[in-house]
Amino acid sequence: MITIKVTATSNIQTKKNGYNGVQKHIERQYKNDSNKNINDSFSKFNLYGQQSNPDNIVNKHLASWVKSHDNKKSNQYRKFGSVENYLKQQNRMQPDKNMVATFGNKNIKDKIHDLVSNKYGFIGEQKLLESYSKGLRKYARGFNKRNSNLTLGKWGTNVDELGSPHIHMQIIPLAKTKKGKPTFRLNTALTNQFNVKDNRKALQEFRTKEDNAMVRNIGSQLRKDFPKVEEFKRFDLYRTEQKESVDMDTYRKRRELNDSNQDLITKNDNLKNENNKLRLDNYKLSSQHMDVSNKLHDINNDYIKYDGLLKGLKSEYSKVTHFLADSYRDLGFPFRNEENRLNLASNNDKAVDNKGNRHSGFNLLIACFYSAKYDLKQRFLSNQKSKEQNNDLSR
Repeated sequence: MITIKVTATSNIQTKKNGYNGVQKHIERQYKNDSNKNINDSFSKFNLYGQQSNPDNIVNKHLASWVKSHDNKKSNQYRKFGSVENYLKQQNRMQPDKNMVATFGNKNIKDKIHDLVSNKYGFIGEQKLLESYSKGLRKYARGFNKRNSNLTLGKWGTNVDELGSPHIHMQIIPLAKTKKGKPTFRLNTALTNQFNVKDNRKALQEFRTKEDNAMVRNIGSQLRKDFPKVEEFKRFDLYRTEQKESVDMDTYRKRRELNDSNQDLITKNDNLKNENNKLRLDNYKLSSQHMDVSNKLHDINNDYIKYDGLLKGLKSEYSKVTHFLADSYRDLGFPFRNEENRLNLASNNDKAVDNKGNRHSGFNLLIACFYSAKYDLKQRFLSNQKSKEQNNDLSR
């Protein structure tokens, strides 16, 4: 079976500000973020959520101890009164930590990108960012079930940066000292959870467990979203840490090569980013072209439809003009000849009246109508006059 080996890292930062110190950056609340690696057009694929209420977790962890402390007679002059007051007096205590979990590295990201592009094209590239975010979300939602002494509060995925897809998580360590006092120390929480005394070993076990969970969840999401990619059937975690002793000259040469390589990587990433933007513009233009083509197709269909209707109307009109022309002939209206009658009926510009003037057939028909009407009237008056004269003679 084809296997993709993936690196993963889980780092917990113990800065004083905790998760809140970086929340605006994580959620892209800055109008002009100083991070040049962020592609704003991809920020829409980031996802955010909350697995538990951090304030409730902290209160639950400290409430019974604060109450017990305040109830002791020996502490009557040193009462806290509430969990909030207790935390205010602990200047160095920051309950939550910012954990950053990263999937893969640049090589892995490029490999997965190429596999998806080959099978799904440009649309697959955007869907890949959605898939990363969904996989990281699935990983975050299972965090509290995997850990008994660490609780996840807020989280946010970042798949819009040039680097590897990653997730920021608000972690609250929950532990107790040997004397039973609640603490938020990370090392204590990890050693309690894994039942070991060595802090490094506890952290190593935690990272191995979490990194495997992240690879498993993202791999599952990629298989679901891109079934055509055979290579996504299996993902395995592997470590890249390999330590060796080297002399100073070798170290310097490697450092220089690494710096030079990093510059090339940055330039390459910028070119890829520009290429993605051009592809997006091309995709938009293709969509607009398709819309215009569809509209032209509709217009052409309407033209064919109305052209058929027009031909039908012309046919009916021809019947009417023939009927009128025949009717005028039956009434005794004088046509110059049969050809002129046909020209009149066909509504062309060859119809000629009795004075030799050319008209369109329809206009001449109107003229014929009024002429026939006038002729009938004259005949009627002539008949009336003849009757009157006959009557006078008979008298």
